[in-house]
Amino acid sequence: MVDRSPLDLDLRLGHIRSAQRRAQPRLAQNLRQLGAVGPYVPAPQPGSQQAVVHGWFGSPRTTGAHMAYLQKEKGLDGRDAPLFGGPVRDFAMRSTADPHQFRFSLSLKDHSPGFNFERYVTLFMRQVERDLQRPLDWVAAVHHDTRHPHAHVVLRGRDRDGQALYVTKDYLSHGLRYQASYIATALLGPVQVPVREPSREPDRTPQHVPGPAVEPARRAALQDQERQLTAQLAGALSGDLVRLQQQRDRVRSELRILETLERIQEATVDPNQPADDLEHGTRELHPDDWDQIPSYEQIQQQRQRGMSW
Repeated sequence: MVDRSPLDLDLRLGHIRSAQRRAQPRLAQNLRQLGAVGPYVPAPQPGSQQAVVHGWFGSPRTTGAHMAYLQKEKGLDGRDAPLFGGPVRDFAMRSTADPHQFRFSLSLKDHSPGFNFERYVTLFMRQVERDLQRPLDWVAAVHHDTRHPHAHVVLRGRDRDGQALYVTKDYLSHGLRYQASYIATALLGPVQVPVREPSREPDRTPQHVPGPAVEPARRAALQDQERQLTAQLAGALSGDLVRLQQQRDRVRSELRILETLERIQEATVDPNQPADDLEHGTRELHPDDWDQIPSYEQIQQQRQRGMSW
């Protein structure tokens, strides 16, 4: 026996998978050239019944085995599930020469215990026939072997007139599910949204907190200091110009901060204030004011620098 390295085994498996993909049947043309059908179906409105549709393509050669699986012990109380839909007797024989086959499962998120699932599937497939404008050949079975009943549908790749059936990707991906939701809503009514009971927890709505108060004495002192620095700059020597200019810029910066705080306080509306008095407490802010809103830390740092002058 020849030992093979893991790399040789991986390469061999890769060649096998590539050969299997090449062996899969492919359409000779794209769906549009093949005359694929399927209308646009809008999404259901909020509150509609939620349907789940899972679809896949099956081989027509395995139709007989698949139909046996759909029946065996899948009905009520472990009995065989009956098939319904088109003529069931020779369905597998009719499907032998089909180019492909559609298989999908259909279930609902919520439904009453006595819901007639067979009637629901029949109405659903009638709607699919109207959408595709073809007489469809299909069989289905309702399974009760899980907690939520569901149905399996087998749709031939040819209609009852013998014409090949190709369906658009959008209708297979979304249209079937949307139509199933519409029909379920018509049979069961819209979803009942539960009414929320009032919460017993204490109200944690944020209360109105006034902004930091602007000290009039501080503002007056800064204005006096600005006037003094401006007067000193007029007669200062060249060596003192830079220092005095920096001090005045810091004073003016803190003055602008105080002015911004005043405008914010004037524009702040107390939610506890009566509605009749709101118009007296509002004022429109300039967009530049929002960029100048300082934090408490910035105000304290500015004041500390001002006290060291």
